[in-house]
Amino acid sequence: MRTAEQAMSDYQFFKSHGICPNCGKEKAAPGRVCCLNCLDKQNIRRLVRWDSMTEEQKEQVRSRVRQSGKALYKQRKAAGLCVRCGKPAQKGYVRCYECNIKNTNCTRRRRNRKLSAKAPGICCWCSNPVKPGFKLCQAHYNRQVEILNRARSSSAVKESVAVLWKMIKMPQRH
Repeated sequence: MRTAEQAMSDYQFFKSHGICPNCGKEKAAPGRVCCLNCLDKQNIRRLVRWDSMTEEQKEQVRSRVRQSGKALYKQRKAAGLCVRCGKPAQKGYVRCYECNIKNTNCTRRRRNRKLSAKAPGICCWCSNPVKPGFKLCQAHYNRQVEILNRARSSSAVKESVAVLWKMIKMPQRH
């Protein structure tokens, strides 16, 4: 009978050589540990198990997943790592450079979808009428002003503005 140490040793050997540790025969799928056949089998077992659960059990699983996600977020943030992927975070942010770019692009696409889907005179975030002269309702206008005020008081923003001013005031060298 195999011990846990032997099983772990075999798993590490197969994984390091790019072989599926479940079947020990196929090459691992790109970016994965297991082969496509074993991944399909695992997915089918997971779906069958999920379908057999009651709604209460499903909610317990969702709750555990949320709690572990929050704990991982706090742990990575405290360690100065990207809260999304675990790489070192960009200074003054909770995400790394790549995740910040992805987040910015996603936000921009979402905002563009909302703007293009709304009729003139309707808030781009909700369906309320806009504040005269703006594209936002009064509630969302107040929220954006609060966000901007918070950003202006942020130390990261102050540092970047100070650097920009130093660059502007520097004498030109020819």
